[in-house]
Amino acid sequence: MKRKNKAGFEEYLNEKLRKDPKFLRDYAREVAKSPLTVQLALMRGRKELTQAVVALRMGVKQPQVARMERDDYDPRLSSVVAQARAIGCHLELVPNDGASLVRERPIRRRSRRR
Repeated sequence: MKRKNKAGFEEYLNEKLRKDPKFLRDYAREVAKSPLTVQLALMRGRKELTQAVVALRMGVKQPQVARMERDDYDPRLSSVVAQARAIGCHLELVPNDGASLVRERPIRRRSRRR
């Protein structure tokens, strides 16, 4: 019965995310506030992958994936990248203020003396 309720909620959430752009933005903003390890677990669930499948793709055992998905786990960046790839995602750095990474003025290089 627990699975049925979860499936019903997933259907509701998927439909709401598809139909309501404001809800999608708000949902994405809230998920982004979660620890990265929790975000990876959520994405794994959204892609309907088990921890065992992710572990197989990463070349580790399932308990390691479970450990990595805990909100108090502090993983190495290389582990996060590997897990993201195994799930079919990538990491992206986005400035908090929305500033562009493109400089408006070119960087002047000093000439080297020989």
